[in-house]
Amino acid sequence: EKRTAKCITGLRRAADIDPNEPDYVFDLGQAAARFERYKEAADAYERFLVIAPLLRMIAEDGIEGAENHPSRDQLGNMLS
Repeated sequence: EKRTAKCITGLRRAADIDPNEPDYVFDLGQAAARFERYKEAADAYERFLVIAPLLRMIAEDGIEGAENHPSRDQLGNMLS
């Protein structure tokens, strides 16, 4: 249980530091589900499903299309 708490705490911290990083959010969902924290897992997966497609779209447009998309900070404010 102690390792579980450390794992979840670390992933929560990473997701709090950069809430628009889909890898952190997805990993939090995976860990929470593995440790049967299903509500937290569902919340993380829902957030992942929102941010991952938006970030993929921004990445696919490349530097030329960057001005057509919100910054990561603006994206975070939009999703809050």
